[in-house]
Amino acid sequence: MAERADVLRGLAVDGRDSAPADLCVLAADLGMLTADVLVVAGHEVPTRLLPPRRSSEAMRGFGYRVTHCDHAALASLRDFVLALPETDHVSALAGPERVEETGASTARFSRTLDGLMRNRGLTALTMPFTGLSTSTVLCMLHGRPLRLQQLKAMAGPIGWTLQDLAAVAGVPLGEFDDCSVLCRHVGEVFIAAVRLDTEQLILAGAEADRLSGRVDQGMWQPVAYGLRETCPD
Repeated sequence: MAERADVLRGLAVDGRDSAPADLCVLAADLGMLTADVLVVAGHEVPTRLLPPRRSSEAMRGFGYRVTHCDHAALASLRDFVLALPETDHVSALAGPERVEETGASTARFSRTLDGLMRNRGLTALTMPFTGLSTSTVLCMLHGRPLRLQQLKAMAGPIGWTLQDLAAVAGVPLGEFDDCSVLCRHVGEVFIAAVRLDTEQLILAGAEADRLSGRVDQGMWQPVAYGLRETCPD
C-alpha cells in the first residue's frame, strides 16, 4: 500500500469515485471504521453503521464522565462498553452531504469532520472539553481556515492520530502550540460506544463514575485525566 498519508489525502480528494465495497476493504487495511472511510471519501454512511437515536443529554453526560477516567479506567470502561448487548436501533444522525466537485478543501474537511463526529454520536455541543472552545469547534465545522493546533485537539476525541487527520484536511505537519487535552484512548471509548442507546449510555456513564471515583459537584467542570502528557503511547 502507498504511504498512509498519501492514501488518505487521495481518498479525501477523489474518494467519491471509489466503489463502497472497495472502501470497506480499504477501511480494514487502514484499521479504521468503515463509516469513517466512507465519510472521508464523500459517500453516505449506511444507517446500520451510525449511532442509534438517543438522548443528546445522555451522550453529553457520558462524554463528560469519560474524561474523568485515567488510562487504566478508560481501558476497563471500553471493555465494559463492548460487553453490552447489541440492540436494534434507528439512527437519528444522517451522514454528511456528498461533497461537490467545486468544494474548497476547507469546506470539504468541515463536512468530513462533521461526519466523523456524527459517526460517534457527537456534536459541537455534546463533545467533551477538548482544549478548544465550542465556538472554535463550530468554526471548524463551517469551513474556517484550519490550524494544526485545532486538528490535534480534535484528533483524540475521535480516536484518530494528528497525522491522519492532517492528511485528510490537507494541512502540512509542523511545529505548533499544542492545547489538546484528550488522547486517542478517550476516542476509542467513544468508538466502542457507537452502538449504545440512551439507557446503555447512562449505564456506561455510571460505570465510568465508578471507575474514576468521580464526585458529583452539581456542575459541569472541564477535566481530562486521559491527558496526552500521560498517554502510554
